[in-house]
Amino acid sequence: MTELGHLHYPVYVPSRGRASRCLTSNLLSKFKVPHFVVVEPQEEDHYRAWLDPDWTELLVLPESDAGITFARNWIKDHAMRGKATRHWQVDDNLQGLFTLTNRKRKRADPLSVMAHMEDFVDRYDNIGIAGTTAINFGADYQDPFKLNQQVYCHVLVRSDDLRWRGQHGSEDTDYSLQVLAAGDCTVMFTIWQHSKVASGKMAGGNTEGYEDDGRILRARELQAAWPTLGIKVSRRWDRPAMNLNHIWRKFPQRLERT
Repeated sequence: MTELGHLHYPVYVPSRGRASRCLTSNLLSKFKVPHFVVVEPQEEDHYRAWLDPDWTELLVLPESDAGITFARNWIKDHAMRGKATRHWQVDDNLQGLFTLTNRKRKRADPLSVMAHMEDFVDRYDNIGIAGTTAINFGADYQDPFKLNQQVYCHVLVRSDDLRWRGQHGSEDTDYSLQVLAAGDCTVMFTIWQHSKVASGKMAGGNTEGYEDDGRILRARELQAAWPTLGIKVSRRWDRPAMNLNHIWRKFPQRLERT
């Protein structure tokens, strides 16, 4: 993997069943961002045949079919063994990153966006995880970031002892809640946004978690993990959905400078 020292922290892309269409790896390679793609043992050769070796290094998990939570914790442990105080975890269906200016989006170089995010996060002592906003939440933002919201898909994570949890796709929400419950902050950047293939719309990855009763299992899992938060389940677009809007207001902590 070609070395390029613009980013301080390693970039990991957990991927499953998407060797020929690992959108995130293709995007990062196009913009010359060195990164790891983390795969299950049975898919190693298939991924190796498709990925760009100049910008990609393949890491092979010790187990197959152990789930995304296992992969995320393995990645965190790998980053900690390498003495990285933070690391990136990026879903494998990322289509692009954008800069938001005057409520208008412009496609951005991922290397530049990620370097700026690292610079911001490193100014503060108490950011446990930070990420970009999904473009489907719109462009009507006044501030460059929002505090203490859920972040997912494209995140910069502090390498510490906090563990990803859950078996039904609730791990991103749960992780943000763990950070906040510990008294630290999450940062959701609105000035930088990401686009990705909608969950459940692309073969591979965790698509099966969105089929049948996967969504209700995810909601029940969060309710069991956080019984005092009053997590509500309703139906939207003829499928189960969680109402979490009232949850984030329970965490008023502010950023603390280094």
